[in-house]
Amino acid sequence: MADDLVFLTLLVLVVIYHIVKNRDLLKQLTVAQLLGTCACYLSAFLLGVFCLYDAGNWISRFISHELLKAIVQFVAIGFTLIFYGYILPYLLKKVTNGVLPKS
Repeated sequence: MADDLVFLTLLVLVVIYHIVKNRDLLKQLTVAQLLGTCACYLSAFLLGVFCLYDAGNWISRFISHELLKAIVQFVAIGFTLIFYGYILPYLLKKVTNGVLPKS
């Protein structure tokens, strides 16, 4: 329980740091663009968690060999990261009219 609280606190601190660091960039966005950006990040996070946890466990449930199960889970992690690595910048560019993403 304490470990979860530490990771949650670190997540909140990292998000606050990036918001403060990019506040000038965020001021260029309208309220609708800010809400769209938040929705994009939140949906990417939630769908990524679903893909990694639920879908990965569902697939690995049918595999009895531990090494093969680990390989399948790593492939699922890689696929999810690559997929959202391409989709999220595309969505942000569309929502913010090219203001985001800045590398």
